[in-house]
Amino acid sequence: MIIIIGSKEENTVQEVLSWLSFFKQKACVIEHCDLEDITSSLILNSDTEEITFSQNGEIISSKDIKMIWFRKSSFNKKHDLSQVENKPRLHNRLSFHLDRELWGFKNSLYNLLLASKSCLGDPEKNDINKIYSLINAKKAGLTIPSTLITTKKEKVNVFLNKNKNIITKTMQDSIMVWENDKAYSLYTNNVNENEINESDDSFFPSLFQEEIIKEYEIRTFFLNGICYSMAIFSQSDKKTQVDYRDYNWKKMNRMVPYKLPLYVEESIVKFMNIIDLKTGSIDFIKSKKGEYVFLEINPVGQFGFVSNHCNYYLEEEMAKYLYNN
Repeated sequence: MIIIIGSKEENTVQEVLSWLSFFKQKACVIEHCDLEDITSSLILNSDTEEITFSQNGEIISSKDIKMIWFRKSSFNKKHDLSQVENKPRLHNRLSFHLDRELWGFKNSLYNLLLASKSCLGDPEKNDINKIYSLINAKKAGLTIPSTLITTKKEKVNVFLNKNKNIITKTMQDSIMVWENDKAYSLYTNNVNENEINESDDSFFPSLFQEEIIKEYEIRTFFLNGICYSMAIFSQSDKKTQVDYRDYNWKKMNRMVPYKLPLYVEESIVKFMNIIDLKTGSIDFIKSKKGEYVFLEINPVGQFGFVSNHCNYYLEEEMAKYLYNN
């Protein structure tokens, strides 16, 4: 039995399940947001380490699980605290306490599974800090952009004078908010001298980087030592020149299969070993100077995007990896 912890509605998960079915390998998806509802027991003593799931009337024991893919994980749940809804302070404290208890439960579950099973992915590394990634990418021999995190306007002015052109982006994940059938999202943006001068002397902690003049962008999906790369010609459209994720839905960027130089792929393997991950989606810029500049890694990045445009059949490769391990 192969267990996928993620969302049944995700197309990538469904396609991997189809390939596992083709290989005649039994597999099931456990919704990460419902783990507390479907887990019937977790037993740990001197003699036994066992987790038992009950899903759709079927009992699944951890003893029968051969492989686990932590696709995505989440600890979010709304608690029924209607009995104290008129006591805001007590309500907030209890909600916080239950969130911590739920986090402790799922962490216990994950640790037991990670300790005893072959696993792809790690729930504790689903949200890797960008600075942590940049530091370790540099250690692995990858080129990184000059980076500043600050709350002071004077520091940004010095950084701008040194690098001439700079951008700002989120330190963790971006967000997307839907309201009245419109989506609002955060993208990478240029920062100019006027915007800096108009800002307060102190502001919310923000990340700035030198702007790398692009020839094109590269998305690499990494799986167990192999790099599957795609070139994105984002510079041909003004809308996507700064951040290709600000898609022009009427005329999408040209995207083609790409082979990184061997020395870059070797550094990627070293980087992934340092941060102890077997898979992830990595973003690069191929600069006008001919450098391959590392930007960031998403441990649970969408690989269907690369697979579909480049005919890599990554869903099949993922299923093979889970099946063979």
